[in-house]
Amino acid sequence: SFDDGVRVQTLDTIGLRRRLQMNRAWRHAIGGARRSITIASAYFIPDLRLRRAMRGAVRRGVRVDVVVPQVSDVPVVGLASRHLYRTLLRSGVRI
Repeated sequence: SFDDGVRVQTLDTIGLRRRLQMNRAWRHAIGGARRSITIASAYFIPDLRLRRAMRGAVRRGVRVDVVVPQVSDVPVVGLASRHLYRTLLRSGVRI
């Protein structure tokens, strides 16, 4: 049920402009989260601003979960994403 204040938003990422809009929407959602936020992305490579927003949310007591595929169909994306996981995990983000 969505009566408990849960909000859901879907975004496509075709083109650079859409990816920038998606990152901006994620940062906005993270900044407004009170209890938890879940980001699901097949191609998750968060920029510095998004990583900072996620760390800040964790410091505010927000549970931040990121759902990604175990194996990417684009190997370089998988490598780039995994390179950032250690820092995110250390800051309390759940992957």
